[in-house]
Amino acid sequence: MPWEKVIRLLSNKLFLIFLFIAVFCVTRLPYLGQDAINPDAVNWHYRSEQFIVGLKNGMWEKTYQHYHPGVTLMWVMGPAVEVARQTHPEYRIYDHTNFLYLHTVAKYSLVFVQLGLTLGVLYVFSLILDFKKSLIITSFFSLEPFFIGNSRLLHMDVLLTLFLALGLGLAYLGIFEEKNFKRNLAFSGIFLSLAFLTKSIAVGALLFVLGIAVLVHLKNTKKLLKIILWFLVPYIIALFLFFPALWVAPLSTLWNMFDEAE
Repeated sequence: MPWEKVIRLLSNKLFLIFLFIAVFCVTRLPYLGQDAINPDAVNWHYRSEQFIVGLKNGMWEKTYQHYHPGVTLMWVMGPAVEVARQTHPEYRIYDHTNFLYLHTVAKYSLVFVQLGLTLGVLYVFSLILDFKKSLIITSFFSLEPFFIGNSRLLHMDVLLTLFLALGLGLAYLGIFEEKNFKRNLAFSGIFLSLAFLTKSIAVGALLFVLGIAVLVHLKNTKKLLKIILWFLVPYIIALFLFFPALWVAPLSTLWNMFDEAE
């Protein structure tokens, strides 16, 4: 029966993942780069350019450009735009003739990173629930119109959401389940550190995870210390690894982030 083949196909994980990727791309890629330019996009092109200049010349303080601080966005779009500019000498300097091309390159790099992170969220959620439930939940927020619109902009909100979803999901597994808790907490720390490097407001996720760990394991000091160690150390390492400004001025950089945000 044809219906039996359809049912078998829809129960196949690989087919469902492929279908999800196809729908994701159909809702993101058409006319990407030509559809809209948000006001912040021009600023992030400049900041990413300065970020790359800082990396290339060892001027680590230049990797701090804004209080958000948007470090992950600059890591995503900066190298992609730099490659496009180096391979096309006529695009070395931004002007009205090449901006749209470079803007499109930046957007494509961001959308494909978002796709990879979204598949990561799907995997993490499937460890907490089952695959089909996690697919429904991931599809629900990924294909929500406002979320789609934001993911097509050169902005940080979608990156922040995905890093938080990954970090908090893995933190849940690390705090409440014994299996692979060290690995889950380590990756949770890394993703929540990246969330903080996207928008400084994500420092709340760090406090939230530590608070939950204390509440759940308050009576088991040894276990609590292990959880904090396996979570906090990767968090701090990722913070310094991806944010070179902290190598030269850690305290003043962090102070400026929160001071300027205020």
